[in-house]
Amino acid sequence: MSNALDVRTEQAKPIAPGKPYVSANTDPNVPTSTGVTMSTVTFTFPTPSDMGGLPLLHYKIFLWRGSSKTDGSYDEGTVQLLSPEVITNTTDFSQLVKHDGAGWWKKTYTVTFLRLPRNTFFKLKVQAANVAGVSTMSPESALVQTTNIAEPIIHIRLLYEGKKILYDDAMDTNQTVNGINETFVKEWASYLGIPSNRINVFALHDGHIYRLLRRTYFIKLSLNILTTSASSDVEMEVLTSKFRGQTVDKNSVMRTRDGMINRKLDWGYIYIDWGGDKKPIEYIWTLGLADKPEERLSGGAAIALGIIIFVLVPTAIYNWMPFYLSERAKGKEIGAIIVLTIKIWIGIMIIFYLHVKRLCIQFGESPMGKRLWKICCPCLKKKEMRPEDVDPMTGMPFGFDQKYFPDGMPPEAMAKYEENMRLEKERALRGD
Repeated sequence: MSNALDVRTEQAKPIAPGKPYVSANTDPNVPTSTGVTMSTVTFTFPTPSDMGGLPLLHYKIFLWRGSSKTDGSYDEGTVQLLSPEVITNTTDFSQLVKHDGAGWWKKTYTVTFLRLPRNTFFKLKVQAANVAGVSTMSPESALVQTTNIAEPIIHIRLLYEGKKILYDDAMDTNQTVNGINETFVKEWASYLGIPSNRINVFALHDGHIYRLLRRTYFIKLSLNILTTSASSDVEMEVLTSKFRGQTVDKNSVMRTRDGMINRKLDWGYIYIDWGGDKKPIEYIWTLGLADKPEERLSGGAAIALGIIIFVLVPTAIYNWMPFYLSERAKGKEIGAIIVLTIKIWIGIMIIFYLHVKRLCIQFGESPMGKRLWKICCPCLKKKEMRPEDVDPMTGMPFGFDQKYFPDGMPPEAMAKYEENMRLEKERALRGD
């Protein structure tokens, strides 16, 4: 009678694992869920009831992904290595099963898939393998769909010199990076009132910008705020709004009171990408002198720039070259020719300015020019005055304003003034 441990036959292969099913996620590194969130799915499947007398080496897990319930395909499979359970005095045998010749094994195995696309369909099937071969495929799980709640990707900066922290110390073995990551996550989780496993920092890199004429170094962090099974669009909007508010406020709680790592949070930058059709939100601090320039020129500006670059500049160079060559033939240096050219252009511009000024003066003195001047500049038009409009006590017009009389008072007003002064003297002599 042969022993499966000594003679490896087809009968020594394991049978297929049990049918996978969606189960609650209990991994402390992943947000708690009933099995499905926007970006995670958790499956559990039973261990094969017969391992063929040999320990399992691995499971091969195949995930089906589809945009609809029928339009999709399986991936090439992911290997999950296995080993028998080590029995100790505290082992909970209620969760284990013994297989003759193979040892003690968990009754079920759980796998959680992360960073999945939202609103997408998934199902699972599994194979088991030992040294004798691979089992048949397990039954497929039921179809499951990730939720359609958006998980924003957020990019922020910490004002540390990244090259010194991220790369310099070869003996560090990422301890500093891991410390920054862990502290950063805990501080934000505490402020937002969510578990730390709902904030996932997936990228760090260094860089620098110039702000107020100074080079400013930074570490850029890219992160997700993850959903749970109970999350809603409103909750994610509120969490993201709080994150943005604390980032762009110079006197925020994270920067001034609760933060250790986040005391160096850059209040001048945040980028939020919700994915899908929703437009990303980018905040970059400026002095407020002008709006952030558009990435593209307007149609009129593009045409004007094209005329300057492809018409005016080549034409100017074409007309200038004979002058340049003639001056070079006379033995002049390039610098001297350029200076001479600039002087000539300045002279031409002065002559042009004087010519335009003379034409404007001539036009202003013409009948048409005077009419246009009165229409365009009514505030400078001389006011028509009558003698009775003059104040007899001051000799000036009532409500006198010097701009009405740039050339002095009208003769009629002056005559009225002199008559009033004469009458005043006569009344004084009579004692009236």
